[in-house]
Amino acid sequence: MADTDQGVPGIGEGLRRAQLAAERTYLAWWRTALATVAVAIAIGRVLPDVLNTGTTWPYVVVGAGWGVLAIAIAAYAPFRQRRLREAIDEGAYAHPHQLALSVLSAGGIILMIASVALIIVSP
Repeated sequence: MADTDQGVPGIGEGLRRAQLAAERTYLAWWRTALATVAVAIAIGRVLPDVLNTGTTWPYVVVGAGWGVLAIAIAAYAPFRQRRLREAIDEGAYAHPHQLALSVLSAGGIILMIASVALIIVSP
């Protein structure tokens, strides 16, 4: 059985690898969005029931925030995928949109702080 990966990869091989890497990146964005939805459900719905606190609105608000962040991540995924695909076709590299990354990061950090605050304050 011959090994087809022997020698220096050609242009076609490099293009194929770049396209597969872009697909893996797209799927990673979706995995992140799905994990963020799980956090939203855990904080917004499960945690208030488990803790059995009389006040549930802070958990719902923070959980909804995580849900909005998940939607934003999922919405950015196809945009990023399209930019990567176009760059690969042109033989270039597409840097991530800095404003989008900054907004997603800031939102995540704020929600992490709010989540920790809920843990500290809850009875």
